[in-house]
Amino acid sequence: MPVFLVFLLHQTARDREINQIMERLRFDLNAQVEIVMDDAFTALDTYAFPAFGTCDGLSREIMRRLAYTSVYVKDLMVADGDNEVICNTSGSQQSIRRRAQSQDLADGIHKVEAVQIESEQIEAILISRALSENRILSALVLSNSLVAARSHKTLLQDGFVFLSLVDGTDVGRYPHSALSEPTARQLDDFTVLEGPLTSYPFELKVFVSNDRLSEPLTDSPFWVSVFGAVVFGTALCTGLCYMSFARPASLNSVELALRNRQFVASYQPIVNISTGEFIGCEALIRLRKPDGTLIEPNAFIQDAEGSGLAIEMTVLLMKRIRADLEELYGRNPSLKVGINLFSDHLNRPETVAEIERVFGPSQIRFEQLTFELTERLPVESSKMAKKVIAKIQSLGSQVALDDVGTGHNGLKYLMELGVDIIKIDKLFIDGVSDSGFSRTIVDALIKLAKEMNILVVAEGIERLDQVANLKELGVHMAQGYFYSKPLPPKAFVAFMEDALSKSGSNGKDGNQRRQVPQYLKLVSKHHPATS
Repeated sequence: MPVFLVFLLHQTARDREINQIMERLRFDLNAQVEIVMDDAFTALDTYAFPAFGTCDGLSREIMRRLAYTSVYVKDLMVADGDNEVICNTSGSQQSIRRRAQSQDLADGIHKVEAVQIESEQIEAILISRALSENRILSALVLSNSLVAARSHKTLLQDGFVFLSLVDGTDVGRYPHSALSEPTARQLDDFTVLEGPLTSYPFELKVFVSNDRLSEPLTDSPFWVSVFGAVVFGTALCTGLCYMSFARPASLNSVELALRNRQFVASYQPIVNISTGEFIGCEALIRLRKPDGTLIEPNAFIQDAEGSGLAIEMTVLLMKRIRADLEELYGRNPSLKVGINLFSDHLNRPETVAEIERVFGPSQIRFEQLTFELTERLPVESSKMAKKVIAKIQSLGSQVALDDVGTGHNGLKYLMELGVDIIKIDKLFIDGVSDSGFSRTIVDALIKLAKEMNILVVAEGIERLDQVANLKELGVHMAQGYFYSKPLPPKAFVAFMEDALSKSGSNGKDGNQRRQVPQYLKLVSKHHPATS
């Protein structure tokens, strides 16, 4: 009886492990399809503006760069209403045969269809969306990239993977030489996994050899594994209990800093690049240690987000801003201050109420606030984000998209979220004086912003030649060490008071102008504004 029970327990464990392997295989194959489709969506949605349907030189260059940086998109193409290709990134006139009717995706915007590249006899799929009434943008993806199974190569050595559209059209296979499913006579040799994918209109069918599944799933005998698990689990529980009772859990650095109110703000001035007048600042959070040392945010921001304390930290920052700037901004209603928000802020409607609680009773008006969203962090729900942004804007505040150009979703966020300002990252500003891709990208962003009636701020300005070139391109505002490094509260207030006093203004005129430094007058003289 004990031997039978051990065998039964062993067999049950093996069956459970086989089920887990099959479910992991399903999950990984599904994830591969989603990764490929998301890559295509990113390329399409980044380029999805009617102006790019003209296929002019700038449009083709941006489209080429998008395809180059995409992992799975083989080609991007613009076609007319009759599906005649007008331009594409490869530059060659590929003959594409459509193998089935296109399938509408759940978002109501994109379509997917199975095609064949006739010149290469390669099967592929086209993911498409409309640019305008008679312009269609499509991403060409090779079918076999959808069913790459590198992590399960051994398991599928004698098996097959078939991917099809819901209408039955075959769109991908693994291994790629497999032409058809096993015959009925062979099915007893396989365990079959099949069903629809979770996100897209594809059907998946997987055949795994029973011989592969019957091989030992672990290197150790079952009872050795069980014994090891019991010993490890006992030791782990003992250790955890000891740590729990022996001493209290330690606070992480962010929570400790919040308790001790160690977060402070530094303020970096922002200048109107055409006139040289200082129009406000961006508030940058710092952690001040007991010895007075200031810690940069890259040392604690990730911990703040991971621990769920980013919201509380931002509320404390806003209170600091109110205390530091209330008197100055109360007397100068045209001054602006930028405040960074996290992606979590856009997932919760309480964000607007927190802004109102801090600044409602303050002399700082809502119209003086700009809330900056970083492109580096994904937004979980565009629908909720749009609601939060709309409510912030209804207060009279502006919303800016920060770090534009460094992530995958910048132009998509521009299209969906309705921001008022974009801030071009220093990564591109550094090369704006050259004739390379940085200048091309900055020029494209500025033209796009102008078409969408969005203001542009250039970050990380360090040299006079950058100022001249950005002014020539039509940038509105700028910040960086060329104008001023981030200043502590008292130094920033003194900086602005000095600028205001030299302008001869009493600070009450909303259209007042700050003093234009001599070096900016030279830039204005030789590089007149283009916007």
